[in-house]
Amino acid sequence: MDLIKADRAELTRDESALLAKIRARLPATVPSLGLTTSELLILKNALSNETSVLPEPIYREYTIAGVQRDGTPEEMEEANRRAFQWLNSDSPVTLPYQTAIDLMQKLFKGNTVGLEHAVVFVDSPQHSKDVVKAINDLGLNAYAPLEHIERERLMYLLIFGGMTCIAAIALLVAALGIANTMLMSVLERTREIGIMKSVGAGNGTLQFLFLVEGALIGLLGGGLGLLAAWGASFPGDAYIRSLVTNDLKINLDQSIFVFPPWLAMTVLTFAVLVTTLAAVSPARRAARIDPVRALRHE
Repeated sequence: MDLIKADRAELTRDESALLAKIRARLPATVPSLGLTTSELLILKNALSNETSVLPEPIYREYTIAGVQRDGTPEEMEEANRRAFQWLNSDSPVTLPYQTAIDLMQKLFKGNTVGLEHAVVFVDSPQHSKDVVKAINDLGLNAYAPLEHIERERLMYLLIFGGMTCIAAIALLVAALGIANTMLMSVLERTREIGIMKSVGAGNGTLQFLFLVEGALIGLLGGGLGLLAAWGASFPGDAYIRSLVTNDLKINLDQSIFVFPPWLAMTVLTFAVLVTTLAAVSPARRAARIDPVRALRHE
């Protein structure tokens, strides 16, 4: 049973207080209204379904500690990136924690609706799942931002795993190609290997020469790959920046692709290691060549 103005304007504080008093005294004045039994039943049902009864106004003096200024556009943009940004939304009054609790308890005294939501802080992220489960066991709906973070982390892990598998397959194909190249080099240089063995070159020396050749191929290939990736990072960075700016309205200040020194050293070392291992079998084959047959080889 809501009483509203004809012009749909909001009620003033005095009008709300007067309406609250009328609603509170209405049950006591019902017998003097001369209503029939059916009308009394209708009125009883209407009063029992009443959910918008205003509480008694609370008058209390507060000390103003300061006036909060509006945030600048930069500050509001930064606030929108944070979780729980609705906690810092525009509000007419900011109260201390305990004062706000006392005021809310008085406002909701006798109200059957209760609070719409509550924010629960845990002492450690590891306890979030247990707290959410305990709240759900109470019959309430609980949501933890950690669940969203874990879903995002799982998605990133799946993407990273897929890219790792593709990179591993590409690396295997490259290693097989290098091994094939080294093997063809051994076959084409059979006569040269026979001459080196006939003038005193040992099996270890020949193996070392082919392993060094494989390592140099890896070093050169890794260096060219880094240069190609560095050159491709500029158009790629511009493309991703445009996507982020258009979709998320965020201007990135730094580059997406970075090439720290440790990454370059790791890539070069890994490339040399892979190509050296790929050259092991061809080097051993070269060391086992019979010099007499090698000299006769055309």
